[in-house]
Amino acid sequence: MQIDASLRQEKLECFFPLREDMGWPEGELYRDLSIERMGFPGDLGSTDCFSISQAQRDDLATSTLWLRYAFQCPIGYRSTAYERANSRVSDLASLMFALCPKPPKCTIVFRRSGPLTCADRICTLPEYFQRPIRVPITDFDAPSLDELRDACVRLRDCYDASMIRLIHSVRFLAHGMQAREAHLATLLWSIGLDGMLMAVNEKVFVSRLCRLLGPDSYVFGKGADWGTQPRVLVKEVAKDLYQFRSEIAHGKEISTRFREKRTLESTAKSPIICGDLGDKMEYRAILHSAAMFLLSAGIRAVFTNAELYKEASDKGRWRAYLDG
Repeated sequence: MQIDASLRQEKLECFFPLREDMGWPEGELYRDLSIERMGFPGDLGSTDCFSISQAQRDDLATSTLWLRYAFQCPIGYRSTAYERANSRVSDLASLMFALCPKPPKCTIVFRRSGPLTCADRICTLPEYFQRPIRVPITDFDAPSLDELRDACVRLRDCYDASMIRLIHSVRFLAHGMQAREAHLATLLWSIGLDGMLMAVNEKVFVSRLCRLLGPDSYVFGKGADWGTQPRVLVKEVAKDLYQFRSEIAHGKEISTRFREKRTLESTAKSPIICGDLGDKMEYRAILHSAAMFLLSAGIRAVFTNAELYKEASDKGRWRAYLDG
């Protein structure tokens, strides 16, 4: 839809609540985007708000740290502008999740800029259902303001240059978290990796994933709560993950080897207890979580490293780098 650029513009704002326990830095990320500490930016009782539950209202009322995105649109086209802002902020939330993997909050608040105190619209993102196996995922420190700023600017540049490969890697991370079924989530995360690696077959997928992350890198972080490092290497699961996602994608029966129970061990060769699963779990459960961690690690690698992002921005250079 073409909109007359000469129409008078109105200023709007979008707010996304951030988790206090993640240690996000405050400050400006780039023009019109910042992390700010403030009280709830609007009246929760507004009749103009989209319907939200009382629990969501209570959560918003106590939120003090917000991702704030300011934008504008021609008067009379606010709905279209809200949809675009919703998509942009959703992708930013997914990028922040990749940098520090822990499910974010799921509410976005819109209002007109200025002295008005009433929220104009409140939307809820799809809830994050998937919970990977309970190898702690809170041990990734939040990036500094400069690191977060650089990552957000690079995501914005991806939009400007229509770098669909990289945009989709971020979106598939979120889509997998929102999937209600573990196999579907694994497939979506693997597709995100496929796109990032431009993989056309198993051999290319494995070699490029090992090149990007390092074959001897640990898949899972060292959990602060457990004080131990899970002994799972990239090179040990890359091939199996590709074969597992192929069985899911092609509607095949899941092979026995993926349904066999295994013990998740630490580098000290001691069993790691993973919540209700205990120290024995099906191998596909490990691969399910590995897919999410590997995609998150790939996104972190590309969006926080200036040289790597430069390579990834060009298909030819990126292919040469990954095959180097």
